[in-house]
Amino acid sequence: MKGTSSVGFPGIAATISAVSWFLLGFFFFAFLYAAAGSLVSRPEELQSVVTPIMLITMLPAGGAFVAAQDLSVTWVGVLRYIPPFSCLLMPMLAAVHEVGLWQQAAAAALMTAATGAAAWLTARVYQRSILHLGAALSWRQALAS
Repeated sequence: MKGTSSVGFPGIAATISAVSWFLLGFFFFAFLYAAAGSLVSRPEELQSVVTPIMLITMLPAGGAFVAAQDLSVTWVGVLRYIPPFSCLLMPMLAAVHEVGLWQQAAAAALMTAATGAAAWLTARVYQRSILHLGAALSWRQALAS
C-alpha cells in the first residue's frame, strides 16, 4: 500500500544489545543502592539515604524519554557515551540501527568503568558503615577517611 511504512521488530543484535545494557545498568545502580543500604541501621532511615540515588536514576530515564523524540540531535550523541545515560540511550539507538558496534563497545567500556567505580564506592562505604554503632552515617561521613 502506498504511504504506509513497515516497522519490524529489532534484530538479534539489537536484542543482545538491550539485554547487555540492561545488565550493565542494573549492576551500576545495584551497587549504588547496596552502598545506601549499608548506611542505615533502621528501615525508617532508608528513604533519606536513597533519595540521591533515586534522583540519579531519574535523570537517564528522563533523558531517554526526551531523546526518543529525535535521536539525531547533538546532545544525544554526547550523552550516549556518558554513564548512566548510555544504558538507556544505546539500546534505543541500536534498535533503530543508528549506532555501530565500536560505538557500543566504547560506551560499554565507560559504563563498565563506572560500574567498577560504583563497586569500589560500595565496598568503601560498606567497610566504614557496617560496623558503626549509633546514629546513621551520612554519605560524607562514610566516605571520609
